[in-house]
Amino acid sequence: MLAGPSGAGKTSVLAALLGLAASRGRAGLDGRAVTAADLAWAPQGAWDAVVTGSVRDNLALGTTGASDGALLAALDRAGVEVPLDARLEPATGGSLGLSGGQAQRVVLARALHRVASGARMLLADEPTSALDAAAEARVLQGLRAAADEGAIVLVASHRAAVLAEADRVVRVGER
Repeated sequence: MLAGPSGAGKTSVLAALLGLAASRGRAGLDGRAVTAADLAWAPQGAWDAVVTGSVRDNLALGTTGASDGALLAALDRAGVEVPLDARLEPATGGSLGLSGGQAQRVVLARALHRVASGARMLLADEPTSALDAAAEARVLQGLRAAADEGAIVLVASHRAAVLAEADRVVRVGER
């Protein structure tokens, strides 16, 4: 868990791990450089990460041969409610017909699906910022399950409920 006040650099640390920010050195995992195949990413700006197409297209992005069962399992882990489960196929272009919280959970479900498909590290930037307490609890269960199954889950957040779930907390921008 990366914790700290707004502007402290939590997102910058995640961006450096993703290779999206200039940094010195390299990130390693089990003695080798981290590659895109190792990572699943759930950015803070969910609307920027949702692609035009269907919910299915959004979930399967970056993977091949995804079954409906695997996609629905990812939606469940991300705390997506049943009405959206039934909407794997409809187009999601334009306003998407999704709330901010639903868009955030679709993006998180994509990351959880990538982990289930072999990515070893999930990076999530404020994954519960648009959620109520009940939805946040379901998302945290899904993140915990991914960690329990061996994924490295690195979350940037300052929310108390998220901090309470962390095995380790690294404070960014504090002395």
